[in-house]
Amino acid sequence: MKRDDFTAKRMRILAGQDALAATLGMTYINSGLGRATVSMVVGKEHLNCYGTCHGGTIFTLADWAFGLASSSYNVIAPGIDVHITYHVPVRLGQRLTATAAEIYRGNKVAVIRVEVKDESGAVVSNFTGTAYVTARTIEPLADGHQDAL
Repeated sequence: MKRDDFTAKRMRILAGQDALAATLGMTYINSGLGRATVSMVVGKEHLNCYGTCHGGTIFTLADWAFGLASSSYNVIAPGIDVHITYHVPVRLGQRLTATAAEIYRGNKVAVIRVEVKDESGAVVSNFTGTAYVTARTIEPLADGHQDAL
């Protein structure tokens, strides 16, 4: 099995253990070393008081992609700083796809950019995150959750 295939398989398992993503109806698409793609369809439960998708929902989708990409080397790499911008409102029924790509990885930090697009390909949000790269490997727990820091 090639390393990228092994990484994708491991990341599929890790993504499947994310209870918040599942609760919000988010779906894992794919991943590899330093990258990840996730998606969701905006439902009524994701809307704010203005009838558009809540920024926290978009943030969570982008953050999930960021977390998967930063963890793709099988070491714990928690986020220590993030920044997000919202460009256009997102409506009920729109499909959002967040694609994370690592732009820098050193011994202690990694920087990952996430682009969130709608089904037409329009960018609705940009997210940049910095992760602290640890030496601790990700070990599954018996209950299916990952060991926290």
